[in-house]
Amino acid sequence: MKSQRSNLYNFRRYKKKEGKSRKRHPKLIVDEDSKMYGYLGLTENEKKGKHHRNIPLSQNPKKGDRRPAYLRKQIAYDIKDNFGEILKDYNLSKKDREYIENYVRQRIKR
Repeated sequence: MKSQRSNLYNFRRYKKKEGKSRKRHPKLIVDEDSKMYGYLGLTENEKKGKHHRNIPLSQNPKKGDRRPAYLRKQIAYDIKDNFGEILKDYNLSKKDREYIENYVRQRIKR
């Protein structure tokens, strides 16, 4: 995918219902082309099933929320129509953003 930097590293609401609870978790956009977003899912769980641990964040990206937060390790892709507007009350700390940018760079080969 050809990256467009303007919308990257912002959180967006995901319109599809997920999992047993059918919640709609925010997604961190890490890649973009004309029709699709690549994203990492935000979660409160340290583990995803039995396979691996999620990426711990030093600070919860939601303003005012002190609970631990994690990002899933898998970069997933979906069409842009399945995402809402940028969430203004979610931001990565500078430390977390640097780590995630490096993590994504290693996994997305251009």
